[in-house]
Amino acid sequence: MKKQNKYRVNDFVLINKIFSTEKNKQGAMETIDKPLIARVTKVQYTSIGPSYKLELLTEPERSLKIMYWESDILSAYDI
Repeated sequence: MKKQNKYRVNDFVLINKIFSTEKNKQGAMETIDKPLIARVTKVQYTSIGPSYKLELLTEPERSLKIMYWESDILSAYDI
């Protein structure tokens, strides 16, 4: 059974986790103090649920190279 996705392409969301290799060479999700606003650019369906490619609005120079699970997204954000 396919899980319904919570967000759609072009939705805005808040995130408080960033994937980083600064503290761990393999990389890990790190919690940040101030949530960032991101736009959903792609929804990919997997066997365990949807994942989301995000683009930061508040720090466009910082590229998010991973897909985010719904559990990694704080909430929808209305602009």
